[in-house]
Amino acid sequence: MSLSVLAGQITALGGAAPKAARRRATSARAESSFREKLRNHHTQCGTTIKGRAAIVFGGAFVAMGVFIMLVATGVIPTEEGAVHAPMWVIGTCAGVFGLPGLWVVWYGIRTSIADAWVRRRSERFPDSPCYFDYPWNESGSTYSDLRSIRRSMMFVLILGGLAVPGHQIALEEGSDAWFLWIGMGFLDLFLLLGVYFVCRATLRLVRFGRSRLRFDRFPFRLGQRMNVTWLRPRGMKRCGTMHCTLRCIEEVFESAGEEGGQTVQAYAIYRDEKTIEPPMDRNTTFAEVALAFDLPKGEFETRLRNHPPRYWELEIRVASVGVDYEARFLAPVYA
Repeated sequence: MSLSVLAGQITALGGAAPKAARRRATSARAESSFREKLRNHHTQCGTTIKGRAAIVFGGAFVAMGVFIMLVATGVIPTEEGAVHAPMWVIGTCAGVFGLPGLWVVWYGIRTSIADAWVRRRSERFPDSPCYFDYPWNESGSTYSDLRSIRRSMMFVLILGGLAVPGHQIALEEGSDAWFLWIGMGFLDLFLLLGVYFVCRATLRLVRFGRSRLRFDRFPFRLGQRMNVTWLRPRGMKRCGTMHCTLRCIEEVFESAGEEGGQTVQAYAIYRDEKTIEPPMDRNTTFAEVALAFDLPKGEFETRLRNHPPRYWELEIRVASVGVDYEARFLAPVYA
């Protein structure tokens, strides 16, 4: 069970790029009429509900978690023999309810503040969506792995909370509960996978820090050219080919199937790719990479204020010794 499904259920250096490097850039053929499902994509939409609805929904689970914690700590007394598990296991179960609930409450508060900001700005700039759609920095965009770390940590904590009582029951039942041991084995594998993602993102953050993308203008217009400059982050020494993918992404709410509820799914409705092989040696003055993309015409305007949203994202991947570089920058593209 993914974190998004669970949430749905609870509703740099100086210098310019050498011309030789720019000439080596190759652009893949842009596809303007396709719909590609993006797997393991970090969506802008945290869950399928927002605002007051998210606060109320998340608050109910927080209340349940608090109640279970009060039972585990003995504040709410229980009859002797009514509890068939150690109190620390009961306390862990409280976290399974409380942590996702707190996250949904926080998301509801954040989206309420964002909606109020959009209303105020739309009254001030009624004919300029780029000034009320999203709090853009007109000079450029930044990316940090902190968001990825937070999401992966929440996933690990929830799985850990589910694994603790499961293992406790399996130990009490012994070898007769072989089916439970198999289930716990799969759960442990997912837990280890979550820990791996946390460690990888943390290493990437420590090595590269915050990434930056500079806009040559603001905003970018559909049917025109988008010129941006990627600034080489600290910690990047010798590395391999640079893969750049510009996507227009549309998020939708889909049924989670047999698990019930809804989940957030991202689809790319436009894509353009470039491959660049610049001299990225630390001893050179190559510290910036100029990128240019021809934007299409049509219904591709950024609408980050919507729920679910539509937006443009530039993904940059660079093979490197140790952990590879990976960053995703939002781009202000409007009609």
